[in-house]
Amino acid sequence: QLNLDKTAYRKLTSVKWNKKVQGLHELAELQLFVPDVKMLELTNSRNRVLRMEARAAYIQLSKNEPFKFFNSIREPMLEWEQLYLFEVITKTRNLVIPSFSRWLNYSSNPWIIIFCLKLIEHYNQFNTVPSVMKLLDHADPKVRAAAINALGKLEATEAEDKLAAMYIDQPVFCQVEILKAFGRIRSNRQLPFLQEEFLRSQDYEIRKNAARSIIEHGNQAKEMIADL
Repeated sequence: QLNLDKTAYRKLTSVKWNKKVQGLHELAELQLFVPDVKMLELTNSRNRVLRMEARAAYIQLSKNEPFKFFNSIREPMLEWEQLYLFEVITKTRNLVIPSFSRWLNYSSNPWIIIFCLKLIEHYNQFNTVPSVMKLLDHADPKVRAAAINALGKLEATEAEDKLAAMYIDQPVFCQVEILKAFGRIRSNRQLPFLQEEFLRSQDYEIRKNAARSIIEHGNQAKEMIADL
């Protein structure tokens, strides 16, 4: 009776981007239907704030494929954008969560791949480990680092040999992620590797993370810790 729905729809057709943002907020709060075509158009707006709000609203309102816009994102996703979208995804009730490995396999946007890896970690999608392991050969070192981080948090013991073999050819920030992963997996198999890096390296970050990962092994590394 207050015509709140009509007011929100009218804002969505405004020429002003901030009015559209207001309309999106209101439609999402009221859980009102918006055609997917219209929403998808806004998720690719040239205005960064508008497209972020449209993506958030699309996740909350779409009844079919709430993550469909992942297919069309071409630009980088900044950290604050990822944080905002992550919060919307994890706090939206009754949201059907897909296997995010589909974007690991098919997306050409490294930012989408990295964001999906964070979601895989959060939702403990252990069945995606084979797809995550394929990213260890990705051309972009940032993607490799994110994949290594995810494998560690998923405690993927099957990835240990590959991580150890690739270690020497990686940039330092990827090497640090490998050391962290061994500390999270804690299989005991990589303790000699961690000890060697702690003793060999002159890089502070390498030594610090090798030491931390040894300590993460707890009683398994008790004698090694005492010796070191």
